[in-house]
Amino acid sequence: MRILLLSLFTILFSGASFSQSTDVVYGQRFQLKSTFLKENRNYQVYLPESYHQNKEAKYPVLYMIDGDYNFHYMTGLVSHLSSMSEVIPELIIVGISDKGKHQYRKNCAPNNPDNPESISNGNASILMDFIGKELQPLIEKNYRVADYKILSGHSIGGLFVMSTFVEQTDLFDAYIAISPSMWWGDAFMNKKIGTFIKEKQEIEKSLFVSLGDEKGMRVFEMVDAIDAYGAPGLNFAFNYFPKETHGTVAIPSAKAALLEIFKNYTVTRKQFYEFKNAKEAVGHYVNLNKNFKMNIPIPLSSLGNMVYYYNRKNLTEELSSMESEIQKHIPSSLPAFKCALAVENEGAGKVEEAKKIYEQCMKDYPDYFEAHMNSAIIYRDAQNYKAAYLLMTKAVELAKAQQVPQWKMNELEGNLTKIKSMMK
Repeated sequence: MRILLLSLFTILFSGASFSQSTDVVYGQRFQLKSTFLKENRNYQVYLPESYHQNKEAKYPVLYMIDGDYNFHYMTGLVSHLSSMSEVIPELIIVGISDKGKHQYRKNCAPNNPDNPESISNGNASILMDFIGKELQPLIEKNYRVADYKILSGHSIGGLFVMSTFVEQTDLFDAYIAISPSMWWGDAFMNKKIGTFIKEKQEIEKSLFVSLGDEKGMRVFEMVDAIDAYGAPGLNFAFNYFPKETHGTVAIPSAKAALLEIFKNYTVTRKQFYEFKNAKEAVGHYVNLNKNFKMNIPIPLSSLGNMVYYYNRKNLTEELSSMESEIQKHIPSSLPAFKCALAVENEGAGKVEEAKKIYEQCMKDYPDYFEAHMNSAIIYRDAQNYKAAYLLMTKAVELAKAQQVPQWKMNELEGNLTKIKSMMK
């Protein structure tokens, strides 16, 4: 049997040729010389998939403690929830590297003012200064960031998140503490958090806390204190995951937290029908940009559904109003609006009208590859393969330059290959 399997392997693979590999990159790694930490500190940056397509967009930033450990799952999760599912906005992610377990714990641990000699005391306040006074200004200088920042940490990183929430509240707009180690230092932070919540008159922040099926974390004590005193303006959510361990709770917690923070991002069918008109519908996304201090387009699926509804109901005045509101408040959504309108015309058999819209869109927005792609498909279906080939080639060229995700490149290159085969 062993000889037979070896022979089969030889037959199957002896003639196989393997193409040269290419790197799959999900971010870039940098180093910053820190005055506060008195060391060189590494960090990683993940950019949204649309970052190079929309030069006017500004994105919220998610900062992660223990970035080397958590970076890959978080970037994948955010990509899926934003670019593909469109239930949260796209985010820039900054993963802050540590210097090994001992130094990581020391930097994340807060100081207990009532017990200054405790061996549990650490450098959390110094790490906060590094983030707020060195790392954040650097990120804001080098990238198109919105003035909305999120801090996330797991385990003792979650304790650091809670410490920052209390000691430098305004450093971030939202806080995600995943299974935080509230037991640290005989749980002195629980008392400190309770006092902070009780004395604070208003906290216009979001705070998400989670816990798996774990013993001794003393998270429930903190949650009880927050619930007992409350805080005007605080968007607080606690999720208990009884089927998750301390290790596995990270991913479901991150997903739940992001959906909670951006819970008004998605417009349900019921909510859409409650809008009085297109101005209100577009206004929802205008308000989102204001609330999260960002500048991003209307999600493509939502935009397409809006155009579909008003067009099928023959509400031409609403379509005109929608275009006008987008032009005034979210102009980066105009090319997508035009293309969605062209798609509706094409679906209604008005192919020539669709072609005109695409042509005008390509003239007004020459870098919008979707217009070239959709126009190419119209020419392909009309058997004008030469025009289709030129347009699709241009779409592929633009998409590559804009570094669109691979699944979109696959679609574009697949269409180009199909057109090539039809030209023979």
